[in-house]
Amino acid sequence: MQENGFLLQHEESPETAQITELGLVAETTNPSFVVMRANGRFLYAVNEVGNYKSPNSGGVSAFPIDRATGKLIFLYEVPSRGADPCYITVDKTDKYVLVANYTGGSIAVFPILSDGKLGEASGRLKVVSMTSSEEISGAPGACLRRA
Repeated sequence: MQENGFLLQHEESPETAQITELGLVAETTNPSFVVMRANGRFLYAVNEVGNYKSPNSGGVSAFPIDRATGKLIFLYEVPSRGADPCYITVDKTDKYVLVANYTGGSIAVFPILSDGKLGEASGRLKVVSMTSSEEISGAPGACLRRA
């Protein structure tokens, strides 16, 4: 089942710590996490569903940000390469988007193209086992392999 979702714009007053809803800026399917590029021109959202355009895959939506109004313009959507994406981030170089898919435990890496769209996933890792804190330098972690 596809669920509708909304991205709303808010403003915080530093003087009063009050948050005011400014209104709807975009609609997309079940957005559960968003990230903005460092240049402030694009926002990416994961669409947390299990069957986006194909079985066992969610979606990732790209939106340019209208600088005058703050509204988002739907640009493009790609499969997340795993079901129920729940987290998205842009790497430090601002050249790749990484998406964590909850169901199936995978991470997909997408190059950001010059127009802000996401290219085909250039890599996908799958969590194959969890390790104890003693096995990895005294810290908990996950064992990943290329999927």
